[in-house]
Amino acid sequence: MSCESIIFEDLSFCYPSYSGLPREPVFRGLSMQLPKDSLSLIMGKPECGKTTLSRIMAGLVPRHTGGTLKGKMYLPGLTSGMPAPQKLMDTLGLIFQDADEQIIMTRCDWEVAFPLESLQVPRQEMVRRVAAALEALGLEKFRERNPGRMSGGEKRKLLLAVLYAQRPDLWILDETLEEIDAPARRQILSFLSERQGGAVVFSSRYSAPLRGYFSQAAVLTPSGFNGPFSLEKKEDLLPALKRDGLFLESSKGLEEPRPSRGEELMKAEGIEFSYPEADSFTLRVEGFSLHRGETVCLVGRNGCGKSTLGRILCGLLRPDKGRLSFHEDGESEKPAHPDDLRRRVGYIFQNPDYQIFLPTVREELLYGLPKDQGTVRKVEEAAELFSLENLDAPPALLSYGTRKRLQAACYYLLKRRIYILDEADSGISYEDFSFMLRSLSDSRGSVVVITHDLELARVVGDRLCIMKDGRIISEYPRGFAGPVRELEE
Repeated sequence: MSCESIIFEDLSFCYPSYSGLPREPVFRGLSMQLPKDSLSLIMGKPECGKTTLSRIMAGLVPRHTGGTLKGKMYLPGLTSGMPAPQKLMDTLGLIFQDADEQIIMTRCDWEVAFPLESLQVPRQEMVRRVAAALEALGLEKFRERNPGRMSGGEKRKLLLAVLYAQRPDLWILDETLEEIDAPARRQILSFLSERQGGAVVFSSRYSAPLRGYFSQAAVLTPSGFNGPFSLEKKEDLLPALKRDGLFLESSKGLEEPRPSRGEELMKAEGIEFSYPEADSFTLRVEGFSLHRGETVCLVGRNGCGKSTLGRILCGLLRPDKGRLSFHEDGESEKPAHPDDLRRRVGYIFQNPDYQIFLPTVREELLYGLPKDQGTVRKVEEAAELFSLENLDAPPALLSYGTRKRLQAACYYLLKRRIYILDEADSGISYEDFSFMLRSLSDSRGSVVVITHDLELARVVGDRLCIMKDGRIISEYPRGFAGPVRELEE
């Protein structure tokens, strides 16, 4: 007899022991029942076990990682718990938190077709499903695009298109929606709520747009679940959210007074940039400036050019046309060459694995710093400040959120005048992002926050810059509370 609900019974898991990482349970005593054909939201701080739980549900952990799993789990339509992954292909689809771990093909249409080939879907049906999936996720023009040239949000849309074509009964989305623009997020949630079948969405925080779609929510902690709660009764859910910094109003420091805007620090004029692909957009920024003491938020639809602009401002990309300049203390304006930008601007990548490459946390923090006793003390202080508990731990084995804190700690030690945080808020709690922003903010410098969280942008930004099709189309001042129609178009 098959199970008709998702059931966890006293579930506990512990990874194997690794050098620098003590063998401790990720979570213990998880017990909860989720309805079969509904949307369920599971929230929790980094390191609470969200990704591990999603991969246990998909049969990947501990089969491919090792470790000790205790307790029982039952999934709809299956007669036994803990099935092998190949038994789940028709039943369950999982999207990883890091899209680059999952995308394997060099064209978008091939990526969507790959699991259909494994499932032996007839060719004509496969062609029809691939076309329908790309259209549903707004990716028709990217059919032949190499996914490596897509933005982080577009990669997540591509993986959603894969599930759309594959048609599993249960969708598991690990932090998938946080880097997707608001209109597409609503479209995806509407589709999930209307289809036959269920979905479990994992997230590091709660935001108002999630209401109205989920039948219930729970907060995951290492010691078990808080919940389930109804999202329509937010007063029941709020205490658990506030305790772990998962709710915007509970994030201390985001609304603290900041220094008044000072003189101009950096300026971009007449910037143009195109990628080699013929179908790529062209970035055209007539004018953009940063002032001392301010935080500027860049928002816009996936693929509008936010990350491209950020990479030009930090010297990673060289514009085809235009001029970048900066002001030194007490000196006149000077042209900014790429080497100058790399010394003055810190860019925190959307994906932490693009930036972290050394064997231990200690080596990562020491990279680029003088090797003396004073530096060793500063590294130890930074590790404590950013809750990096074990300096000998391999970064590759840390959680996604911890790797993001490690990125921030590295630049905290390098002391840049300008910081660009590219989707640094995704995959971490509001509380963690609040701390990151406060640690990197300086009255002598400036911070650029690239985000899809409009609620967050309204709170932290001194200016809100809206991008569309490679252009900055409008700006809003701090405190603006009305609708931002440009984000819906």
